[in-house]
Amino acid sequence: MRHPKAVLWGVAFALAAVVSAILIFSRSRPASHEMREEQAVEAQPAGVAAGARALRVAPVPIRGRGEAGEAHDVAKFDLANSQAVIIDKASPELQDVPARQWTAVFSPDAKSLAVTAGWHTAARNSPWEPGELLLWDIATKKLRLLRQQDSPIRAVAFSPDGKFMATGDFAGFAKLLDPLSGKLLARFPRHNRIINSLAFAPDSKGLFSSSYDGTIKLWDIATKREAYQFELPKEQINSIAVAPDGTRLAACTRESL
Repeated sequence: MRHPKAVLWGVAFALAAVVSAILIFSRSRPASHEMREEQAVEAQPAGVAAGARALRVAPVPIRGRGEAGEAHDVAKFDLANSQAVIIDKASPELQDVPARQWTAVFSPDAKSLAVTAGWHTAARNSPWEPGELLLWDIATKKLRLLRQQDSPIRAVAFSPDGKFMATGDFAGFAKLLDPLSGKLLARFPRHNRIINSLAFAPDSKGLFSSSYDGTIKLWDIATKREAYQFELPKEQINSIAVAPDGTRLAACTRESL
C-alpha cells in the first residue's frame, strides 16, 4: 500500500536549473476512495448564470460570542446589486446550476478575494456543476468578476506582484488571467489529470501547477512555455508550496489506489 507523502526539493529559480529531491516525509493512513475527473469539454458561449451566491469572511482575530450573545464579526458577500464583469464560457445547460466552493485566496494587497467552485466525477448520476472563479472586492463586499466554464475550477493563486492570477481545473488546464479584467492571457498545455494546487515563484516569473498525474510543471510567465517538470510517479499530488526565499518547493501527496 502506498502512503501520503510530503516532498521537499531544493530549487534554484533559474529556469534551466537542475533540481534534486532532498527530503521525503511519509506516514501511513487508511485506504480512501479516489475522486475521478472527466476530460475537458469544449465550452460554448452562454448567457449570464442566474442565482444568488453568498460568501462570509471573518477578520482575524474573530470576536467570540460573549455572555450577552455578541455575534461574530463576519462580513457577508453577495451577488445582489453587484456590477460584475461576467465572462461566461459554460454550456447553456449549466447556466442555472449552483456550484460548490473550493478555494479562497486573498490578493497580495488584501483588497480582493478569489474563490473557485464546481464539481463533477465519473460516477454514474454524479451532478455536473460549472467551474466558477469569483473575485470579490473586500471594501465594497461586491462581486467584481465572475468567470465560468464547463470544467470545475479547483485551484487559484495570485502572483506576489499582483499582476497575474492563475486557475487550475478538473480538466488539467492551468490558465493565466489578468486579475483586473479577467482576460485570459495564456492556457498552458494540460496535465493528464485534475490540477489540485498552484503556486507562483516569489519573483512572479514562474508558475507551478501540480496534478493527480504525479507531475509538477513550472511555467515561464514571459514565454508561456514549460520550463521544467518534476515527477512523482504513481503519486497523486494534493498541494504544493514555494518557500518565500525561492529556495525550496514542497509537495504533499495522497496514497494511490
